[in-house]
Amino acid sequence: RFGNERGFTLMELLISVAIVVILAGVGIPIYIQFQARAKASEANTNLNGIKLSQEGYKLSNGGYQTCAQHPAGTPDQNAVAWTGNADFNAIGFSTNGPVLFKYAVAAVAPSGSAAATFTAEALGDTDGDGDTVFYLVTDSTAPTVAAAGYTPATSLAIDGTPSDD
Repeated sequence: RFGNERGFTLMELLISVAIVVILAGVGIPIYIQFQARAKASEANTNLNGIKLSQEGYKLSNGGYQTCAQHPAGTPDQNAVAWTGNADFNAIGFSTNGPVLFKYAVAAVAPSGSAAATFTAEALGDTDGDGDTVFYLVTDSTAPTVAAAGYTPATSLAIDGTPSDD
């Protein structure tokens, strides 16, 4: 710098901009991943709630309840109001607010020596890229992401191959 000149040089400004760009390039993808994981936790929480509700229903009624897909429509990254559903109401399940996934339950009545079973499924697109993620829980398993090639037990339609959205 010469004499009493004040301010930043062009080189100082370019270095500052380069640092900000590098930090944004690293930080934004990580932030998006955290958002997607937080949104996906909804499916695990609600599937566990459905599982508990089904077990309570079974104690009172001797079997599990089939629940039609709810809410209707194609899942995307925008939450949809849970307005209530006769099937889910029958088992005592409801959410505390809007949902990002659509849910359905397929129940199988006991037959002979085979016990009653159910499979609850959740389908959603947590990041809005058009690829859906498919979670499932059964009467004997915890919520998991469906493997490639999984055939839904319910009316939920998988558009393409389930992926870890």
